Amino acid sequence: MRHDRNYRKYVLACLMAGLSLGPWIAEPTHAGTKPLEGTYPPIKAGKPYAGQTVRLAMQAGWTAFKQVLDRLSEFEEMTGIRVVVDSVPASDMQRKQLIEVSQSTGTYSLVAGNANEFRAFDKWTIPLTPYVNETWGDPEKFMGFLWPIHRDTLVGGQIHYVAFHANTQLGFYYKKPFTDPKNKASFKAKYGYDLEIPSSLSQVQDIANFFTGGGKYGFTANWGGGGPGYISWVDYYMKSTGTRLIDDGFNVTFSQGKNREVAIRVAAFQQDALHKAKFANPDTVTFNTGMVADYFMSGKAVMAYGWLTDYWPQMQRPEFRAEHGEVGAFPFPPLDPAIRAGGYVSWWNIGIPKDSKSPGAAWEFIKWLLNDKQQRPMATVGGQLPPIPEMAAKFANQGVIPRAQYDSFVAAKRLWITIPEQALELRSKGVELHSAMLANKISPEEFVDRFARETEGLIKQRGYKK
Repeated sequence: MRHDRNYRKYVLACLMAGLSLGPWIAEPTHAGTKPLEGTYPPIKAGKPYAGQTVRLAMQAGWTAFKQVLDRLSEFEEMTGIRVVVDSVPASDMQRKQLIEVSQSTGTYSLVAGNANEFRAFDKWTIPLTPYVNETWGDPEKFMGFLWPIHRDTLVGGQIHYVAFHANTQLGFYYKKPFTDPKNKASFKAKYGYDLEIPSSLSQVQDIANFFTGGGKYGFTANWGGGGPGYISWVDYYMKSTGTRLIDDGFNVTFSQGKNREVAIRVAAFQQDALHKAKFANPDTVTFNTGMVADYFMSGKAVMAYGWLTDYWPQMQRPEFRAEHGEVGAFPFPPLDPAIRAGGYVSWWNIGIPKDSKSPGAAWEFIKWLLNDKQQRPMATVGGQLPPIPEMAAKFANQGVIPRAQYDSFVAAKRLWITIPEQALELRSKGVELHSAMLANKISPEEFVDRFARETEGLIKQRGYKK
């Protein structure tokens, strides 16, 4: 296909000229090896890969993955496989791994990253079908093991990646202000409806306005520089329309009609929060996840939006609840409460590069990541949602994760990215224009229309559409 050729040219241009892929030779799968009892996905007994080393990069400071690092000795004892993890700043993850695999250095046995920014690895990774067939017996059985959005990571219909982490942004609120009888009566008198968990963006604004004052804000969010504010706009748009920015026919969905109106209204919600109604603290435009968590958990805002499930375990501590009160979580709403569409989700993949020196051992590590014994602490301590719906439902029912986190992901049918450029130059252009809009330098209409033109122009330039 024409756009596949353009994609290959694009990835090569992002790296350096004249790089060699190098051959990849399939490793025996040891099909007759029995599984270790009590493991699922099953780990091979008999340590067939003993003495081999698996090396991968992972973003530094990630609480969820720290739970894996703390248990590596268990995997090494179980399999005889040594695991080395390079701690890399999140901003360098993609670049560092691409440089290594594109030069066939054999440095990494595995590559990992967020699926929304991970398609640049398609040509550098191997199909996992032989390993999937050996483990599950049928690719469709494997696909049914994970959330449906895993289909958006297929490469030419082939399985190249396995998810090991999932998450979605939520709304968070202090329960006491919502249940206070005086607040409920005053709110009802002012707005004409009951003070409850918001089910639309207009209700979020009403409630945030109501609670803003006296040194507190009604709302705070991770709309900081470098992308979170733009990604929040994508999230609100997808939840409010049920569609991605670019559909499967390479049409820009927000360029005209009703969807354009929605795109403008969700952008206006963000701009008004800072400059007109002013129900969000001004430094919301600088906040990333850790910053908004600190602000909200210090009691300076009644509601918050973001990836705060990373901090959910801390919010449940008795000491925190005694000082600040009980916190609840809710699926962050769309414009219209009748729409229950999914938004932007975090979905981390792991795959095996063509130059991996130990693909069989790497596959054993992938399976181990998906076992309950690793996924449970990643959820309990790290706040992540398992990429396995059956396990996620169990954890939600057990109170390991907030129910809202599970419910929000149930609505997430698709990953947001349609073409690789959305994670690269289109993201850069979107962040640039969105940041100008948040700074009140351009209007929501100008942001949406200029970004739509940029997107349509690149789609034609790269040959996706004439």
